[in-house]
Amino acid sequence: MTKRSFKLGNVAMIACLAVASMMFSGCEDMNGDDDENGNGNGTTTTSLETWTKVEIPDLVEIASVGFGNGKFVVGDRRGKVAVSTDNGKTWIVANDSWGANGIGEIIYDGSRFVAVTGTGAWAPHLSPVSYAIDPAQAWARAHIDADDGPYRTIIHANGYYVAAGYEDNYIYTSDLSGGWSKGKISPKVDDGETVYSMAYGNNTFVAVGIRGSIAYSPNPGVAWTVVNDRPFETRSLNDIIFDGTRFVLVGTGSTIGYATNPATWTKNTKAPNAFFNGIALGKGIYVAVGNNIYYTGDPTSNWTAAKTQPFNMETYANAIAFGNDTFVAVGGSGGNAVDGKAVIAYATVK
Repeated sequence: MTKRSFKLGNVAMIACLAVASMMFSGCEDMNGDDDENGNGNGTTTTSLETWTKVEIPDLVEIASVGFGNGKFVVGDRRGKVAVSTDNGKTWIVANDSWGANGIGEIIYDGSRFVAVTGTGAWAPHLSPVSYAIDPAQAWARAHIDADDGPYRTIIHANGYYVAAGYEDNYIYTSDLSGGWSKGKISPKVDDGETVYSMAYGNNTFVAVGIRGSIAYSPNPGVAWTVVNDRPFETRSLNDIIFDGTRFVLVGTGSTIGYATNPATWTKNTKAPNAFFNGIALGKGIYVAVGNNIYYTGDPTSNWTAAKTQPFNMETYANAIAFGNDTFVAVGGSGGNAVDGKAVIAYATVK
């Protein structure tokens, strides 16, 4: 099973997202003071065995979740956005959307939320990158001259915004409002390569994707080096993070891997029998999601399954984020269709 992440093209415009008055609730209070990157002081006690499930009728399957400025923001396959200011308990759904362009990833750059879109009915006349200070209100479309989208993932690191996706295409800039350049992750290993996720650490950008592909570069403006031996064979590598010391990736076929040098990877042979679409780190705890939820304090060792499992083989998680001492996982059902239901689950670290 491959990752179902979904992620707009070329007109500089403002999309006004009027906020709907409908709010949908979970049932658990959560508080915390950790930052959005999960760099807390560590903890020895967790409540990650139990997750609270929330369904939002106005959204279809959710592809991405980001955290910043006290808000969790999710985007679905129809390009709709929902915002939570209480750690996942309740959600405000915007009335307008990006139409048929599903949202592939949402990040926070320290002052704005940035979304990359383009799956679904790809519309090349729309910008693949949008940004907003208030994600429930107006989103500005980035003006992109060089566009070979659609794109599935975006990262902000080392002064650059980098969006990547189908056919090894990527675009990058130091200014969201313009001046975008394009490139390909090369040398190209196979036709039809797709980048699913990127991370930055140790002065290096690392991109992972379909059929076990891994590539890295010190700067998006120079050539990428491809890891040709495919240490994870043909598994789809669906998400990657940098924990301050090493890169940690997850994928299909029980794939969990790690590396301090992206040229050399180690596979965790103790990984659970599951597929993984997303990984997040908070308070020293790693949480991986897919058809189930697992967590650990050491990604190189054993992982523990949550006792309550809001996701399964039919309704599985696509992504996870951490903030305010809370993990929020998102996904849903529906396969490649846009009529599947949205599912959100949240749990706190105590």
